Amino acid sequence: MNETLEPRFSALVSVPSEATDAYQAQGPRLIAAVDCALESRSDCAKLIGLNAIQTAFANHANHWRFMCNVFRLNNSDLLARVLPWVYRVYTARGFSLDYFPFVLQTYRQAVLDHLPPDCAEPIAAIYHVVEEQHELIATLAKTEDLSPPIEAIWLHRTEEFCEALLAADARKALALTQQWVKQTGDIPNFLQFVVTGTMIEIGRLWENNRINVAQEHLASAIVNRVMASLYPQIIDMTPRRGRAIVTCAPNEFHELGGRMFADLLELDGWDVMYLGANTPVEELVAMARSHNVSFLALSVAMPFNLEQAGRAISALRQLAPVRPKILLGGRAFSMSPRLWKDIGGDAYCPTAEAGVALARSWSGGQTA
Repeated sequence: MNETLEPRFSALVSVPSEATDAYQAQGPRLIAAVDCALESRSDCAKLIGLNAIQTAFANHANHWRFMCNVFRLNNSDLLARVLPWVYRVYTARGFSLDYFPFVLQTYRQAVLDHLPPDCAEPIAAIYHVVEEQHELIATLAKTEDLSPPIEAIWLHRTEEFCEALLAADARKALALTQQWVKQTGDIPNFLQFVVTGTMIEIGRLWENNRINVAQEHLASAIVNRVMASLYPQIIDMTPRRGRAIVTCAPNEFHELGGRMFADLLELDGWDVMYLGANTPVEELVAMARSHNVSFLALSVAMPFNLEQAGRAISALRQLAPVRPKILLGGRAFSMSPRLWKDIGGDAYCPTAEAGVALARSWSGGQTA
């Protein structure tokens, strides 16, 4: 099936900024309305399966955050790419397909109930269009994005490394790392192929409910330990390019990609300040101001954190006299080709390797 949502959503009207402001301001009321409507339904258990109702409540809040981004950015591609993913993740965990039209219809009614009429109309119209595409979204949810092919050697190593993580065998994961990383020059390929490929597979297994959150977190924790074991080789590198900050957007807790990018930058000669997950805007700006960084890399995995990233970028743009360039990365930006521009970045790189190459060009390619 070649049909996609993008053409059907391309004609959606832009949401005026005052309507988006009203939707955002009324968020607690909108979320509460959907929560109460679900809890009062006699078929609530059928809609959410064996999941705790708090799981649905969390989804309602994330939906509101995500739609704030869609309306603020007027980005229908983002809506078209994320909705099938949401359907896939929640149905894999036992949510009924009937749950999604219910949420959309209830949000639309809540918008009509709680927003001024001139603000409610354009937003309710978008919800109506999305409701009409429910069957197509459900169909698209059954089709997974395919990972790009990789060479056989990396595929084999990724499979072996992934098996160790799923077996919760940190010792084997570390032994494999020591087997494959004999010298510092082996680290980039190990991180970019083995670690990245493995974590993509771990994410796919979680999306399809073949592993749970605890297993996913354990796999990430083991990878963090493995990467820590390699860091003594990285810290010995002499900085020769410039200083950079690598961090995640506020409210973004998926930090492994950012950590890997920070390590690769250090291997390429950068003095890197890696801040990790969920860095508040004010503290990030203060850090960039006080340390005279050449550029800042900001990672966003979850689409509902895009607005937070945009706030950080807007604040960084106020730095004077020197404003660092801003490089964006993370899964959220793969959802729409113009998304990184919409929130004000200087560039987006889909891979760590591409990011390192771009950063090198920003440094003038200097090696000393």
